[in-house]
Amino acid sequence: DLVFIHHYLGLCYAHLKQPEKAHEHYQTTYELGKKVHGDQHHKNTAPLLNIARSSEQLGKVDRAEALYKEAVQIEEKRTPRHPYLLTDCLIEQGHFYQRQKKTAEAEAAYRKALESYDKLSAHLKRRLYELPIAMTHLLKESGKEEEAEEVSRRYLHVHTPHGEEHFRM
Repeated sequence: DLVFIHHYLGLCYAHLKQPEKAHEHYQTTYELGKKVHGDQHHKNTAPLLNIARSSEQLGKVDRAEALYKEAVQIEEKRTPRHPYLLTDCLIEQGHFYQRQKKTAEAEAAYRKALESYDKLSAHLKRRLYELPIAMTHLLKESGKEEEAEEVSRRYLHVHTPHGEEHFRM
């Protein structure tokens, strides 16, 4: 229960724009999670990403980058591999690089994320809908309009209704 309590306290403090307190709770969540679940358990991925994000907010950019890389490496080595978590880590890494104005690194992270994204179910793709949007935006900023349009077309189905769903007028 303490893992969840600290996780949600971290989220609350982050929402309240108190990154120091959020960071402390994320760190506690991660440490408790490792004790409860083991060092490499998939439930430790979100807390690690939260620590990376709060480190960046605290101005610890090098530490944040190292943590994003660590999260990606953990997910790449995980057996069996969990494509959703790997994709999520790569998206977060891409967002980080984009915020840091490291366009080439962001594009590389997003491209790698798209590889695992393509293996996800339609439901999981919808949960990570921001990937095609972020990639399209980055490509447009980089002057790669044609490729941006191709990515938009290729992933348009992520946002369209399926099965019995349809638009009502």
